[in-house]
Amino acid sequence: MSGRLDGLSRGVRLALYTRADGCDTCADTRAIVEEVATLSPHLHVAVHDLDAAGGGPGRDHAPLIVVLRQDGDDVVDLGVRLVGAPLEHELTSLADAILTVGGAGADLGADSLARLRTLTRPVHIQVFSTPTCVYCPRAVALAHRLAAASPLVSATAYSVIEFPDLIRRYRVTGVPKIVVDHGAAVAVELLGAQPEAAMVDAVLHASS
Repeated sequence: MSGRLDGLSRGVRLALYTRADGCDTCADTRAIVEEVATLSPHLHVAVHDLDAAGGGPGRDHAPLIVVLRQDGDDVVDLGVRLVGAPLEHELTSLADAILTVGGAGADLGADSLARLRTLTRPVHIQVFSTPTCVYCPRAVALAHRLAAASPLVSATAYSVIEFPDLIRRYRVTGVPKIVVDHGAAVAVELLGAQPEAAMVDAVLHASS
């Protein structure tokens, strides 16, 4: 991963939210995140107690990694989140998220950027993946790039094998599964890695 993080040009804070009880992978995730942070001087780690921090989008399950842009004392939340231990291919998703926030940025086509500027209300993208899914990092990375491109889009990637409640709630029978919603209502469900235009279509449909 170290070579990939050479593309970082801005500071990135990895805000890790854990809980003392009921989280079998929190300690391992902290060790992974702290090891990743040693690979670049642009990376910093802040560990928080999830229960003390309260809930919110993507903050109901632990471990949670919020990838924040840090410019000096200013910290910007672009809505980029990963939930679950970043193991195997999900470590790639973490690297991609770091680069999106601290390096390459949204990296979307001009048409996609123009269409995202027409959004009028917030949209949340959830991507359900597993550590062994080779196609999942591409879906996660695209969701995070959409979040980086628009202040009205947030994106959370879940390592779904850790959360049976989410498997049941969203009827996850294959991965990557993508759910796009606004508020409590699920608007769009997609299965498999999607092209950029299809993801933008889903976001706009969910917002309309």
